[in-house]
Amino acid sequence: MFAPSCTLSAQDITIINNKKSDYVIVIPAEPLPAEDKAANIMQGYVFKASGVQLPILRGTEQPKLPAIYIGRTQKGNKVFPAKLSPEGYLIQTDKKDIIIKGGSGKGVVYGVTTFLEQYGGFKKLSNAVEVLPALTKWTIPSIKLEHKQAFEYRETYYPASMDAEYLEWQQLHRFE
Repeated sequence: MFAPSCTLSAQDITIINNKKSDYVIVIPAEPLPAEDKAANIMQGYVFKASGVQLPILRGTEQPKLPAIYIGRTQKGNKVFPAKLSPEGYLIQTDKKDIIIKGGSGKGVVYGVTTFLEQYGGFKKLSNAVEVLPALTKWTIPSIKLEHKQAFEYRETYYPASMDAEYLEWQQLHRFE
């Protein structure tokens, strides 16, 4: 019953295999604070789960290695030239590359955390509880996901909501 979902298709992308990766993270030469933060979240969580350090390259638009393009990169703008809502995001694969683009707000950070959660099994359940998969091999399917927030402002009064990282993973705000 589960066999079809366990087989790899020709479009699947393997980011990590046997605790090794050829991937790099590419951000703009002069990244916005949200782009820099998103790249560091990607790098940090992948390292925590796998021990693999994905290098962050600034301004390198076409590295010879497969890449995770984060933010306003030339490749991201070529694949998806449309403007995103401020906290909206796009996650899309293009052959072996992965593009994560966001709007003018925290959209790129939300795109990275969504990618890690939906395609990597990472979770941030509270300010003290996170779920990290043991990534010896990480394969993702072909993706094209564009998301626009349903509400402009999202807040909760859960004790963990005092933690900025938790808020980003849950795509929430804090009025204070």
